[in-house]
Amino acid sequence: MPRKTFDNLPKEKKKQIIDAGIRLFSSESFKEVKVSKIIREADIPRSSFYDYFDDKEDFYVALIKQIGAQKEAFYLEHHKDQNENSGYDFFDELKHLYSLGIRFSLQNTAYDRFLKNAVQNMDILKKNFGDEVLDTSALYKQMLVRGIESGSLRSDMDIDFTATIISVLSAQMMVKGVSDQRTIEAVIDEMTCKMIDIIRRGIQC
Repeated sequence: MPRKTFDNLPKEKKKQIIDAGIRLFSSESFKEVKVSKIIREADIPRSSFYDYFDDKEDFYVALIKQIGAQKEAFYLEHHKDQNENSGYDFFDELKHLYSLGIRFSLQNTAYDRFLKNAVQNMDILKKNFGDEVLDTSALYKQMLVRGIESGSLRSDMDIDFTATIISVLSAQMMVKGVSDQRTIEAVIDEMTCKMIDIIRRGIQC
């Protein structure tokens, strides 16, 4: 993890280094990016890089955590939990989560490219974040249980299996580009409606 020397840098300097890393790793593979490229892009001395990070992998992991933190902050800012008194709708909740994910990706294209490249480095991801690094099924399991309890979903489904399937489908969902004729809202509506329709047919009462 980054050393205190990095944590103690001014906010602007930290952003300069983080942004440089994201630019590089969003367009090149982990193996292609050398420390020499990082220090040139970030405009810092080599000695400073090693004052801040142990090595390239340490820097790479710090970038992943930074993107994760910003994505989590985005979700917390925009996610609105459904009012239990008005009834829980699994599909509305799922669509809202998909919408947030797509919106974050469209608004942060460099982050999106970085994370797609990061999947190619599963050894690094598992080493630093554990074997369940890409598994979001626990979240979907909670949502499915709430859906069953509300009476809107089939009670005879295999919850663990269904949560895993939804997790895999969600991870594979690709974000389409936005042209001058297509708004972000149009892309979100198209992508989420297709996913929701596929899932709804299998688990709705």
